[in-house]
Amino acid sequence: RMVAAVKAHPGWYGQAYLCLSSIYGLRRIEMTTLTMDLPNSRLVVKTAKRRKNEEWREHTVPDNLKPYLETYLHLDVAGLNGLYYVICRDAGLTPEPREGWHAIRRLLDTELIMHGGPAEISGPAWYLMVKQFLRWSMPRGDMAAYYFSPKDVDAAIFTTHPFLALW
Repeated sequence: RMVAAVKAHPGWYGQAYLCLSSIYGLRRIEMTTLTMDLPNSRLVVKTAKRRKNEEWREHTVPDNLKPYLETYLHLDVAGLNGLYYVICRDAGLTPEPREGWHAIRRLLDTELIMHGGPAEISGPAWYLMVKQFLRWSMPRGDMAAYYFSPKDVDAAIFTTHPFLALW
């Protein structure tokens, strides 16, 4: 319902923020500090919970998302808080007290793990890919964090992403 609500307003920056949240599971602070290079299908996120040498994460931007991401208008965290409630209102939803953008991140995490990955990637490997895609902190020295390139992770995630088809 939220995606339908923002799509009803072509060119509105709410589209970009809901797209970023529902597709990449970005945290609020990550949505305010990212860099987009849409002609090259790149999204660079300054991760909120990484060590200094791991603070940037690059994501691939599928072509169907570009029109929505082009509506991006820089907002601060306070502006984002209000935007979440505006989108909920437009969608006919009443958020729980203290609910916000992070609820979408948690839902995406759960849905990706529950849907499972492509046939060739399952079990612990899929779980690690989901955590890497969502920019969860991996313990220092955890070799699993180095097995998959960001492009490979994005490609695998997008094959079963529960919200990508909504856009």
